[in-house]
Amino acid sequence: QNIKNLSATLSQVSVLLKKGGTFTIVLNHPCFRVPRHSTWGFDNAASVQFRRIDRYLSESSYAIHMHPGSDPSITTMSYHRPLQLYMKELAKHGFELVGLEEWISHRVSEKGPKAEAEDRARKEFPMFLMLRARRVYPVR
Repeated sequence: QNIKNLSATLSQVSVLLKKGGTFTIVLNHPCFRVPRHSTWGFDNAASVQFRRIDRYLSESSYAIHMHPGSDPSITTMSYHRPLQLYMKELAKHGFELVGLEEWISHRVSEKGPKAEAEDRARKEFPMFLMLRARRVYPVR
């Protein structure tokens, strides 16, 4: 999610990999982590933590603080793209998807009235995504 020109990057990866070669992408899960457009919420009546998503299909980019609280001047760019864009770009540059994993957080909440709901939500909403792609044909 920190690469500005995804298409050019995948084009170069395609040139560098021989047929059958694989590479792996690990990124913030685009379905559940949309910078400035997703957040955690808590429904007190149901005692459930939920993930609120306000935007998903629209591409966006934002400067993100690398070390919030210590030095706010250090930032990186984060580029949100929907999952379908990654699939289309991989195919466009001669790749097929051969692996996908959704990674959850193993963090444990501090004791309190919301701890159980928070821990359950972390196991249901993967915050990271791993895509493994194989170069299957040369791009013409």
